[in-house]
Amino acid sequence: MTAPVKPPLTASRSIRPLIVATLGILVLTVMDAAVKALAARHTVVEIALARYLFGAGFALAIAAYVGMKRPSAATLRAHLLRTSFVVSTAILFFTALARLPMTEALTISFIAPALVAVFARFILGEAVSRLTIVSIAVCFLGVLVIAREDMAHWKNPAEDAIGLFAAIGAAFTYAMALVLLRQRAQADGLVTTVTMQNLIAIAYLTPIAAAWTGRVPLDGLIAEWPTLIVIGGLGTMGHLMLAYAYSQAVAARIGAVEYSGLIWAVIIGFFWFGEWPTPSTLAGAALIVGGSSLLLYRGK
Repeated sequence: MTAPVKPPLTASRSIRPLIVATLGILVLTVMDAAVKALAARHTVVEIALARYLFGAGFALAIAAYVGMKRPSAATLRAHLLRTSFVVSTAILFFTALARLPMTEALTISFIAPALVAVFARFILGEAVSRLTIVSIAVCFLGVLVIAREDMAHWKNPAEDAIGLFAAIGAAFTYAMALVLLRQRAQADGLVTTVTMQNLIAIAYLTPIAAAWTGRVPLDGLIAEWPTLIVIGGLGTMGHLMLAYAYSQAVAARIGAVEYSGLIWAVIIGFFWFGEWPTPSTLAGAALIVGGSSLLLYRGK
């Protein structure tokens, strides 16, 4: 049986959840790069469906190995709600990746950690420390430094505007999904949380993909199966790591570590897509790294 993750009695001050979250963001950023490559040839809804379909294969294998218990009706209802935000995030963010440079899409979406702190305050009743507020403010300043230059060089305003609003919308839905992830990871355990997410996402996305394309879902993605297996595996691994991190530390602290994804996006964008970071990108990245590093300080 899968042992449930016990919620900490006090807000966790351990560095381990922060490290795991940082690595989880790296894994998911690599997945985003693979999605961006596919989005040039396929619809984002089908890519999202394939991501969760192959991810479910990995999740079910892990669940079978650890002996995941059958979820209760209450668990199912909770995950139906949370996964609606997860699916919305996937569609919106994949749309942003298809229309914007990878670094710009990630940059705009990084208002999510600030939203995590706000949502966690009202939904989970978590206190937000002054250090976390300073960290979020410094990171958000770094995002603004980068976004200001990127938006000044838009080449196709109509397409870029769709990408912009999709990225902003994804930030809101992602923040809600992360806050609810902390709540469910503590109650249900990591494997149950991620497995339910993948299976419910498939149920949501299959009819959407059929209506969107007007044909059998995934018919045009058969030749891409090697890439889709990698995307599914990375997605499952990344969300397991984030589920662990959110179950061990308050949401606002882990949420601020999300900003490290921009650093990975700059590195991956350069080597994969030939996107050279501008001085503003490097300056913003420095602020983001500095802001996230504040979470490692163990103040009294």
